[in-house]
Amino acid sequence: QGFCETVTYSLISPEMLERSGLENLRGVALRNFLSRDHSILRPSMLPNLLAVVQTNINRGQKDLRLFETGKVYCAGRERATLALIMTGRRGRDWRNNSKDAVDFYDLKGVIEQLLGRLDISGQWQAPTCPVSDQSVAADLWIDGKNVGFAGRVSAEILSRWDIKVFDIYFAQINLEPVFVLPAPGVKYHPLAAFPAIGRDVSIAVKADVPYARIENVCYSSAGALLKGVHLIEEYTGDKAPSGKRALVFSLTYQSDERTLREDEVNGLHQSVLTALAEQTGAVLR
Repeated sequence: QGFCETVTYSLISPEMLERSGLENLRGVALRNFLSRDHSILRPSMLPNLLAVVQTNINRGQKDLRLFETGKVYCAGRERATLALIMTGRRGRDWRNNSKDAVDFYDLKGVIEQLLGRLDISGQWQAPTCPVSDQSVAADLWIDGKNVGFAGRVSAEILSRWDIKVFDIYFAQINLEPVFVLPAPGVKYHPLAAFPAIGRDVSIAVKADVPYARIENVCYSSAGALLKGVHLIEEYTGDKAPSGKRALVFSLTYQSDERTLREDEVNGLHQSVLTALAEQTGAVLR
């Protein structure tokens, strides 16, 4: 299901900021405003999109994929911004009766797909934005700069908006650092002529260790022959040791020049496992 674009007013009310848990942000106040509902320039896209979500849900539209590009105003300057919000079912294909709801990884995947098309590499780190449930959120960093966040809107904020759907996922990205990056060059690579070898890994790691760090350790310890790291499953709660989460992911080894030997891959793979244990505290399961 594709995203629909919204176009909302840049002017909002102080009450909208408070309801969105953003009362600490000072929007640019107008001196001669015509209505208190439009008395400040928005410092965030969240109030506008929550208002749109509330209206749609009240009218029976519960499967929402919305985005907006526009300006936010704070600290005496304006910034070009992209915001996305998702809730409801993952898909509406009549051939599939599944009623699975979207989750954080759907939103994260949309952002990563967008960055990938722009040939931009982003990293996810521990969240700092107060409007999100901190256990289901992450900050986005590009080229060493924190450019935004993605996460599940906290239940307290949804209650303030009288929204009775409690799985709403929101992301906001500052586009200014993206605009100054070099334009991506389109590159094509021939299909690999030599077979790939896969290895599955099952580990338990502390809950505060980000998956991006695990990926980075895998690539740095295996070198150029490691072509892919793909998360398969994540277990938390009773299925994982106390204070940890269990991850199952696969590693793909491949050479563009020759067929890899089994003992060669075994040695690379053991290097990855050793590095995971030493650098992330991971325990093999």
